[in-house]
Amino acid sequence: MTKIVKVKKRNGDTEPFDPEKVKRSIEKAAIDAGYNLKGMGDLNLIDEVTKGIVEETREKNEIESTSIRKIILKQLENEESSIAKSWKKFEKRYELTR
Repeated sequence: MTKIVKVKKRNGDTEPFDPEKVKRSIEKAAIDAGYNLKGMGDLNLIDEVTKGIVEETREKNEIESTSIRKIILKQLENEESSIAKSWKKFEKRYELTR
C-alpha cells in the first residue's frame, strides 16, 4: 500500500503530493531558461530532481510546499544553475515568494 503524502500549501490548504506537478514546474523553468527538452540530458536532469523530491517525501506524512521548493532549488543550483535562476525569476515576476 502506498502512503499518500500531503503537501501543506502556504495558504494552509493541503493536497496530495503529485510528483508530476513538480516535474511540470521544473520543465517550465528549463524551457524558460532556454533548454530543449527533447535532449535526453535535460530530461534526465528533470527526472533526477523529481526523483529526489519523491525520495525526500517518502518518509513523511506531510511536507510544506516551501520545503519542496528549497529541495528543488538546491538540487537545481548544484546541477544546472540557469534553471534555478529561471525558477526564481518566475517567482519574483509573480511575487510567489515570501
